[in-house]
Amino acid sequence: MEEQILDSASALYTEMNRRGLEIRKTDARDNGWFNEMCKLLECPDDQLAAHLKTRKLSAEQFLRAFLQAAQPFSLMFSEIWEYLSGHLAPRAGETISIKFGFPGDESVDIDLEQFRRYEEQATRMRHLEFTVVWNDKTLNALFQLSDLLALDDWEWDDKYRYSIGIGISLPAIIIGSHAMDGITKDIRNLFQQIIDDYRQLSDDARFDPSNAVLADNAHLLTDLMPRWAYVFYNLEKIAGEAKDKAYALYQKDILPHLKKLETQREELINEALDILDLPFWKHRWHTYEIWCTVRALKSMDELSPRPRVAKGRIALDGYSKEVIADLENCRDYPDACVVIQEQTTMVYQDRKGMKPDLRVCFSSKESGKSNTAAVIEFKQRSGIEKAHIEKVANLYTLGTPKSGGMIILNYDSPGVSPSLPPKSYYIEDFRPDHPDIISAFDEKLMRLLAIAGLKRKNTNVLLIDISSSMRGLYDQEDILNALRWARDAGKVELFFFNDELVPMVIPESGGKLPTSGGTNLPAAIAGMFARVTDIGKILIVSDRDYDDPSVLLPGLQCAECYPMELPSEINGLK
Repeated sequence: MEEQILDSASALYTEMNRRGLEIRKTDARDNGWFNEMCKLLECPDDQLAAHLKTRKLSAEQFLRAFLQAAQPFSLMFSEIWEYLSGHLAPRAGETISIKFGFPGDESVDIDLEQFRRYEEQATRMRHLEFTVVWNDKTLNALFQLSDLLALDDWEWDDKYRYSIGIGISLPAIIIGSHAMDGITKDIRNLFQQIIDDYRQLSDDARFDPSNAVLADNAHLLTDLMPRWAYVFYNLEKIAGEAKDKAYALYQKDILPHLKKLETQREELINEALDILDLPFWKHRWHTYEIWCTVRALKSMDELSPRPRVAKGRIALDGYSKEVIADLENCRDYPDACVVIQEQTTMVYQDRKGMKPDLRVCFSSKESGKSNTAAVIEFKQRSGIEKAHIEKVANLYTLGTPKSGGMIILNYDSPGVSPSLPPKSYYIEDFRPDHPDIISAFDEKLMRLLAIAGLKRKNTNVLLIDISSSMRGLYDQEDILNALRWARDAGKVELFFFNDELVPMVIPESGGKLPTSGGTNLPAAIAGMFARVTDIGKILIVSDRDYDDPSVLLPGLQCAECYPMELPSEINGLK
């Protein structure tokens, strides 16, 4: 039988549904990403199939919208593979797997070798369009095209600027009667995809050879964007004659190149269909829970979490109590661990118990309410109610009296602002394509664990000289912010000293740090050793009116800086 040629968005969408696209809108789980795809395709309602037939969009246009909407799930799968493969070393002949699927579903065991193959396929699918279709040759041809559309007398505006790595939203393109309008819209969507894809890469990933093409494209956008951004914002004002010339150039120099790549385009479409057979798509919402768990383990990296493997399986997917990782670098709690699905008795309103998705616990040998250092709950609800969040937060706060606090994570962003107990947080839009939100979660989790007393063995120390000679040197807000970070983040032990170690309250915004007394560094170091063991790095902030501190700190890694250098030097302790 001759293979079907999917040359329209409607045909591709029909084939995807035939293969089991399974968009579940009844429980609202798929509403968010489906609405995003409709928005990208300018579908005014949820009748996407009818819209695609009416608009006669190309398969490539639909594919780009689908990949953009589905990308968070693919990124989750990649991050799960990256973390587990880096933290687990199977013995000879052993395979390690995770079970995908919820109770009652048709579940499947996925071993780490399959993770590797799926990750490679997903990565190839994400970047195939840039490497063979819109490659550097095609993108460079867009310079001449923009010169015809943005004439020399166009006025500069800061919104036309693009700096690599920042997140910006380009304006939507309203297609008029000219053929160049539709081409401009495709170029706008392509630029937005490059901007979004590059922004969500971590700093390390940006230098990974596998992302070289994406990085090159993002750098190229810094030059392409000013003129093209002007075109995007002012398309309806551009004269028809200019559009005629640009369209003629497109037909002459760019379209023939794109037509030569039909085989690669078909390959891209076929690979998009193959994604529906991947477990991370069929069980994408279970993937989210596993990704959140992995993300929490990554956040606790300085506590050295070691995932547990039992009978060839990683217990990230259980529905009953299970210790999933041991925290091997906790100073005062050698048996600290991470536990899933532990149920404890707790009467609150109509609830008689609590079973959070994830607990960080003081000991793997204990259980119960007083063993919990922090709680994390996962949600995927676009219609979550404020009252529900508040109820869960209050229940978990009352049910974990010794914990540092709790965090509720939501994949969706319904815009809810609940009233929560102290040290409780609700975070929306928690997804792998939102690195700023992930960083905020990392910081909050480590702060809660520090409040509970879970700190790493090798503790870094920050010694702050507040003698009389330091008056006024800590008054800058960026310096005070660095001190507040040291106080709250749980990553360093913070001490103030003059004639000895002294207690100090860091002023909030607008305040000044009090200074008095002399400078007795030997007494301060002796006090530090009396309070902290297993010291890692030491940073001393002072005007250095004392003898060489290395004599007092044999064998320890020590550095010194002036107060004005603290905001940058403190990075060495993070």
